[in-house]
Amino acid sequence: SAGAITFIDPAAPPTGVVGPVNSLVGASPGDRIGSNDVEGLGNGKSIVLSPLWGGGKGAVTWYDNAVGTFGTVGASNSLVGSTADIIGEIRVVGDRVGLSGYQTVGSYLALRIPNWNNTAAGTTRSGAITFADLFTGITGVVSESNSLVGDHNNDRVGNSSIQSLGGGKFYVRATDWNAAAGSVTLFDSSMPPVGVVSGANSLVGQVAADGYGNNFNTSNFGGGRLLVRASNADSGGKTNNGRVHIYLGGGAGGDGLGSQLYADRPGQTVTISPAQILAILASGTDVVLQASSDITLEALSDILVNNPNGNGGRLTLQAGRSVLLNSNISTDNGNVLLIANDHQASGVVTAQREAGAANITMANGTLIDAGTGNVDIQLRNGQGRSGDQALSGTILLRSITAANLSVATDAGNIQIGDANASAPSLIKLSGDATLRSGSSIVVQGGAQGAQAELSADGQISLFVNAPDLELRSGGSFARIVNPTNQFALKLGLPTPLAINATTGCTICAIVSPFEITSSSISEVIDVITASILGMNPIPEPEVTKESEGEIEVDAGETCK
Repeated sequence: SAGAITFIDPAAPPTGVVGPVNSLVGASPGDRIGSNDVEGLGNGKSIVLSPLWGGGKGAVTWYDNAVGTFGTVGASNSLVGSTADIIGEIRVVGDRVGLSGYQTVGSYLALRIPNWNNTAAGTTRSGAITFADLFTGITGVVSESNSLVGDHNNDRVGNSSIQSLGGGKFYVRATDWNAAAGSVTLFDSSMPPVGVVSGANSLVGQVAADGYGNNFNTSNFGGGRLLVRASNADSGGKTNNGRVHIYLGGGAGGDGLGSQLYADRPGQTVTISPAQILAILASGTDVVLQASSDITLEALSDILVNNPNGNGGRLTLQAGRSVLLNSNISTDNGNVLLIANDHQASGVVTAQREAGAANITMANGTLIDAGTGNVDIQLRNGQGRSGDQALSGTILLRSITAANLSVATDAGNIQIGDANASAPSLIKLSGDATLRSGSSIVVQGGAQGAQAELSADGQISLFVNAPDLELRSGGSFARIVNPTNQFALKLGLPTPLAINATTGCTICAIVSPFEITSSSISEVIDVITASILGMNPIPEPEVTKESEGEIEVDAGETCK
């Protein structure tokens, strides 16, 4: 039962024994070549479908209708699977290439193989779609290098047919992908997709049972746009409240994250799944997202990057108004740049910038972990706009881990922690910290266990254009720490100087020597001494006039 297909020319019919010299034959018992039919493609070629070949690995062979195709079916003349049927305590169905159908997509034939097992990922029934030239066919073993494949158990990529949007655009759904999170891949027929289905090349669900691909609609959305409804998707910290995407292809619900700039889709709200951002950053590629109003990272939408080949890409979020982070960001040592109230010259569409103060806000308990990368946070002045469209508010920081941190705002406040916080706000840096505020810098401890701390192994420099640096306790400590004690804390403030440990603050401290630069030396010594005496325990500062424009106050290690 190895099977054979023999080409017969009526004018010169063959003679002799059926074999690889005059026929297309199987190599082993049970190969049953052609058992799932021989299908004409209408172009002088046919395909021989042999899903039982190789013990269930399966094979598809291009057959020349004019002269025949001869030989033994294998990877050298056919597309074949790599996993055979396994029958035992745990039954594994083989790849069964040639079992589940095919269809024409432009100048390609799409072979759907939903039973394909991804041996590289160690997963079963991950599924694949192989796109082969209609005339020349394809040979070799199905893999992510020549097919669109899944990499989870039971993704079953290829289980659904490929649909046309017209204009050479097609899309394929994989509703079982990643525990029914689901995926939709949109592509041009001139460049069929290959590789693993992920947020880098598809619109994908974020958690199990989101159901991407279960509901879809292409009507009244011309230009190759696909309306994708995910009625079970979680969003904004709520369960099963659903999402709707207008999808243009690529990994961002659009034509690539790298082009999601101010001028793209003005007036629209664009939803991007964290999985799509993560997949691109994890390849070491930078991601830039710009919005003329707000950029919001919703709750339950952590971006946790892991690039097995090096550092993650740089993540840049630029907003005409606010940047709101309600989930965690971990970049695998990639840099992070956050910009709010961006300048009109940067490309902000003023008509789309909603009125109101711009803020950069990290929610209670959130973390930015840049590892050995740097974090740069800027609340700009909205230059080029006026009135309510240029207002600056507050930079509210929670926990940050990085090499170096730069935080700057022209007119707003900088605050670390929150009086109502229930989780710590701990900024820990292996390098330098530079904070520049046009109004005030506040380190605010929250409820019991919600400490607020700015700690750096390198230089800590704080510059305030108003006389206000405050350390406050709401039940947990608020402090500035230089663990290695090798650098003096640099404070640049106008006169009159005020370093305020608010009344009743029993656990507020600057645990480091520090230098103060002020415009008037004559007024600073009494103020700084009185301010430090407001701390408890009271340090015994050594105040020395070093030169015109500089004072050194050494509080030593007495405040911890």
